[in-house]
Amino acid sequence: MQYLELSTIYFFLFRQKIRTRYTLALKSMKAQPENTTQQTSQPDKQSKQWRTSSAPLPAEQPAAPQLLLSLAADASQADRLRSLLLETPQAELQSTSEPDTGHSPLIKAALHGNSTAVRLLVSSGANLTAVSVGGHTALHLSAMRGDCDSVRCLLDAGAQPTVLNSAGKSPLDLATSEEVRRLLGAAAGSNNSGSNAATVSAANQKRRKNGATKSPLKKPAEKSKIAPSPESSSALLGSNAVATGVE
Repeated sequence: MQYLELSTIYFFLFRQKIRTRYTLALKSMKAQPENTTQQTSQPDKQSKQWRTSSAPLPAEQPAAPQLLLSLAADASQADRLRSLLLETPQAELQSTSEPDTGHSPLIKAALHGNSTAVRLLVSSGANLTAVSVGGHTALHLSAMRGDCDSVRCLLDAGAQPTVLNSAGKSPLDLATSEEVRRLLGAAAGSNNSGSNAATVSAANQKRRKNGATKSPLKKPAEKSKIAPSPESSSALLGSNAVATGVE
């Protein structure tokens, strides 16, 4: 009887001990994943913050000047070029050029025969007098390619057909098309006649200012004051006496 009571007591103690250990094990197992998730979530937040704070620009989005140069050379990107020109200040458009070749967007478009880009750039205020390393303007390159549309657009915008490159060649000298030669020749002739007319007008104004254009008054011709000789006067009297019948 005493043995049974002792065994029963030991059994209850053992069961209580096992239950206590089991409860502690469950608590530790539940607490451990929470700690791990807290430890892992903190680095994730830090890495996410680092990515958002120092994220570089995508490689497919170059700066505006470089994008202008690339779009000007591509005839299939007219819509993108038009949209970019609406957002680009005129001062930035005129100062954009490649450092090694000196090609501006307008020169780049003329070099590749992109007449649509030439028209868009001219209407946006591109620099018509910009030159490349070799002294070529956009008009030189358009004439070399025989691009009539670009040549006509540049001349209408005021490009000079007589400007010379580093080799002393004008766009007319480099023209490869008869139509381009005709356009450049007509433009050069009109410029020459206009400059000559301006020179003559300036000279006339200068003469008027100095009084050189006033013609001097002509003096009337003076009558001869030479006295007649005695022989001629006596002959004249004799002839008169004969005519009147006086001896």
